[in-house]
Amino acid sequence: MKKGNGITFRFFSTLLVSALISSAVVSAPASFGADEVLITTEAELIAAGINPAAINLRIMADINLNTKLLINHSLTMTCGDTCTALTRTITGQGIDITSGAVVTMSNLSLNGLNQVAGQPNYGISVQDGSHLVGSNLNMTFNQTVLTNDVVGFNVYSGSSLSLSNSSLVWGANVSGLQQSAVYSQSGASAVNISSSNFDFSSTNTSGAYSCLLDVNGDLVANYPKLTLQNLRTDAYMQLQLSGTDTVANFQSWASPHVSATAGNNRVGIVGSGRASVYTRNANSWAVNLVDQVIIPTASEVNYVGYTLTSTTDTIYVDLADSYAYQFAYVDVKKQVLVSGKLLWKYVPVDLVVLDAYGRSVIKTLVGIKLGDTIRVSMAGYPDNEVVRWQLVK
Repeated sequence: MKKGNGITFRFFSTLLVSALISSAVVSAPASFGADEVLITTEAELIAAGINPAAINLRIMADINLNTKLLINHSLTMTCGDTCTALTRTITGQGIDITSGAVVTMSNLSLNGLNQVAGQPNYGISVQDGSHLVGSNLNMTFNQTVLTNDVVGFNVYSGSSLSLSNSSLVWGANVSGLQQSAVYSQSGASAVNISSSNFDFSSTNTSGAYSCLLDVNGDLVANYPKLTLQNLRTDAYMQLQLSGTDTVANFQSWASPHVSATAGNNRVGIVGSGRASVYTRNANSWAVNLVDQVIIPTASEVNYVGYTLTSTTDTIYVDLADSYAYQFAYVDVKKQVLVSGKLLWKYVPVDLVVLDAYGRSVIKTLVGIKLGDTIRVSMAGYPDNEVVRWQLVK
């Protein structure tokens, strides 16, 4: 899962910034410190994020963001009451932390996502050597019509994340997408996660796996210092590692962060034309899922055969040792009666898992006839890429 590094920010005119900053500075009652800024509106929050004098923010009301929140200086942000419960919600858009800021954020519910074309959707990004210290954060993602990966925290090169006593939940609306609690870009400094819960909803099929931490970088030397402690997660993979380093080096880096316990022992390794999920056993590693990264063209795969009888038809798929253990759609283009008219349509036959040699045998009652076309396409690739057509003749 390769992510881009492009970031686009909206800059405000000097006049507008001045007006927003003025509106954000509210006289604090005796129960709060004199330097605290009490936030009740979106405009006040946006202004405080770029006002270097606003260093202690108390969120006094639920806030919906129409544009992402940019924080470009060190500050503390928490809810505006006793902070014994997650009582204030920031939603609508996500948060970007930039300019080397050290931001402490606590006792908040965060439901917004930043959506940038061609990049993963993310709740919070930490950039430019910044450091986010988060505690008692409750994040929920269930937006509709999302097409890209859904990431909780996006940690850029030189930046750090410290997260504790927090939770992330993905809803059913994003179940068909790749999901990562944290995405660590190449050169990220440190990721420390403790005493937190992560509930994923991904289907854990090709292109829609869940992982606790997705790490990018050609060599393990580009990977962050990592601490994972006392976590509850139902992620399919504990770690997904992307790069050109050797499998042995990746496994050595991952070993301290996974155990031999089911649910905490799978590591995905991607790069250099490979995509495999390895299971850590007590004293060794085993491959338990292999995805083919380089997709052969239709002319490079082997064949689709068939046997037609008066009762049950049989389809034989053999993709010449490609696509081992992957999901494939099999359907048939045939004439179908629609509103009294015969039309050519693809009729689903089955969704199958290919074996270690890229093969499968499907028995169907669909009723295949001469002149029909059998189609095999790979589930999860862009537009379910077709790898074989076979005319029945």
